[in-house]
Order: sequence, then C-alpha cells, then structure tokens
Amino acid sequence: MPSERIQEQGVLAQRLRALGASPLAGRAFVLLASGRAISMLGSAMAPVALAFAVLRLTHSTGDLGIVLAARSVSVVVFLLLGGVISERLRCSWDRACSRAYLSRRPPCCC
Repeated sequence: MPSERIQEQGVLAQRLRALGASPLAGRAFVLLASGRAISMLGSAMAPVALAFAVLRLTHSTGDLGIVLAARSVSVVVFLLLGGVISERLRCSWDRACSRAYLSRRPPCCC
C-alpha cells in the first residue's frame, strides 16, 4: 500500500512538472510560506509567553485573567476599527474608480 501511494505522488509530481505548475519550487513562494509559518507560530506563542510572564511576576491567577482579558478586548476593538476603516476606504476607492471609468481617465488615487 505505501509503495502505491508513493507512486501516485510521483505521477502527480510528474504531471505538475509537465504542466509547468510547480509553485513550491520558486524561491519567492518558499520565502513567503516560511515567513507566514513563522509569523503564525509567533502569534500563537504570544499568549503563552504572556501567561508565563504574568504568573512569574505576580503569582496571581486573577492578574493573569485581567491581562488576558485586556489583550482580548484590545484585539476585538482594533479588529472592529480596522473593519470600519477598510470599509470606508473601499467605498471611497470604488466611487473614485467608477467615476474614473465613466469619465475614461485614470483615478487620482491610483
């Protein structure tokens, strides 16, 4: 069974190479994927490090709860604020581009 799976993967790789579709071979893709993976790992470890730091400094679970609640509230507030800002900018960008399309000249914001 495992040898059949390896052969199937080899056939798929050969077909992708024949089509010229090998994005994983590109240096830019490898750098992007590894950077994203490292960033996600760091983001996942931040609350753990924060918990250990607070517990080491104060030895209080109540203080830990306050710190983690403050972190969560700040994330929610900034996510909502970022959504509002992006929605406003997107609407103004859409209006500018549609006016430019109708007047057949490039928008001033491009």
